[in-house]
Order: sequence, then C-alpha cells, then structure tokens
Amino acid sequence: MARPLATTFNCPTEFALTVLGGKWKTIILAYLSERPCHYSELRQLLPGLSDKVLTDRLKDLQQSGLVARETGAISQSRSPYVFTARGTL
Repeated sequence: MARPLATTFNCPTEFALTVLGGKWKTIILAYLSERPCHYSELRQLLPGLSDKVLTDRLKDLQQSGLVARETGAISQSRSPYVFTARGTL
C-alpha cells in the first residue's frame, strides 16, 4: 500500500531513499527509462513479481510523481507508464 510522502526532506538523499525504497521500484524505473511500457509489458519483463506488488509499486511511483500514465490513449487501461518531468531529473 502506498505510504504518504513527507512534505519536507532534509536532503535529496533522504527523498531518494524514501521514494525508491523497496526491491522492485528501481528495476521498474530502469525498464521505463528505456521506453514507455504498458502494464502487461512490465509483467512479462518481471516474471518474479506478483500482480499485487507490481500494482502497488506503480501506484507508489505515481504518487511520488516519478511515473504517470500517458494521456491521450484510446483506453485508460491501455495507457503506457512513462516518466514524468520530475522522474527524469
């Protein structure tokens, strides 16, 4: 379950460790850095990851502002996950 982020951080490292904490977030971000990916593509790329954990990690990354669903797709369920401006810094 996504935890709310603190409103202030003492340094950038504290923010990074809070946002990227967990086993799978950095791996998901590595794949998304190569190209936007649909949920089903991420499932294929990460066979050791359960649906629930992938869903939770994507929600965490969206809540932290690093990842978003691409807008303009015909169906929200077929919208790929992409980096946001905050995620590319």
